[in-house]
Amino acid sequence: MRAVYRFLAGFLFLLSTGCYEQVTRIRLRADGSGELIVTTSVRNAYIQYLSGVTGMEDPSQAFDGALLKTTAARYGTHVDYQSHTVNAFEGHTYFEARYRFRDVSDLSVRLDPGLPLVEGLKKDHAPSTAYPAYRFHHRGQGRFTIYAPKDTGRSGTPLHVRVESETAKKQQQERLEQERAQWMKFGNPFELSGTETREELIRTLAKGMRFRLEVEALDPITSTTSPYRLGKNRILLYSIELDQLLKEPEMRPLFFGSGAKGPTWSDLSRSKSAVLETSRYRLLELGTGENTPEKREK
Repeated sequence: MRAVYRFLAGFLFLLSTGCYEQVTRIRLRADGSGELIVTTSVRNAYIQYLSGVTGMEDPSQAFDGALLKTTAARYGTHVDYQSHTVNAFEGHTYFEARYRFRDVSDLSVRLDPGLPLVEGLKKDHAPSTAYPAYRFHHRGQGRFTIYAPKDTGRSGTPLHVRVESETAKKQQQERLEQERAQWMKFGNPFELSGTETREELIRTLAKGMRFRLEVEALDPITSTTSPYRLGKNRILLYSIELDQLLKEPEMRPLFFGSGAKGPTWSDLSRSKSAVLETSRYRLLELGTGENTPEKREK
């Protein structure tokens, strides 16, 4: 089992987290309180694979209240677990976790491409901290500041092209064959042919990977400096689709190159397909009762 988890933490964690879609919503009130809702849609093929790896009939049971209470602190010291649901449909299973915060100033949310359920299945699993967090400050009277992660300028792009020996190429081919064989176990849930190249394998396993973070105002938005306003009451902080990233020439070496470790936050912020709020800060103001444009005009 330990060897299997090493495999999961390597190739799968860094490159093949695309078997799911994750939408994170911060539901914010003018008084600074609100909810954090994390909804993850997982392909049932992944559930089937985990069932084979762990020997559990239903790996989704690892998504439970005890785990979510323990891990709530990653979003802030005063963020509390409220509830969770698991709903299975044809092709996908949806996991939703709800948390409550009293003051959004305590909240921090980062892009986390970690694998769903693995944290509950492997008790000593450490969550990813590869990407920095969005943070928030409640200035009072419905006024908020949203701070984007800092761009360190570091890139995952190789500085030079390595000339690999025949021995290194042979070892890479052997690893690829092992990875293909691993993913084809337990009934071949991802329907692989067994002849995929590394790029084809990544594209197949990563198909449909999406990450999204947005703020949903529960009181009217009276003003904001965000350029990514969605309708009347939502602001987008990031939207990342792996299918689109893999089409960018600048991104390809970060996924397919020798020793690739995936994109850094700096790489993502420079992507042409990813939408990221990268400004040092954005202002947001919410109003209630008399403190709305409509009421003030009257």
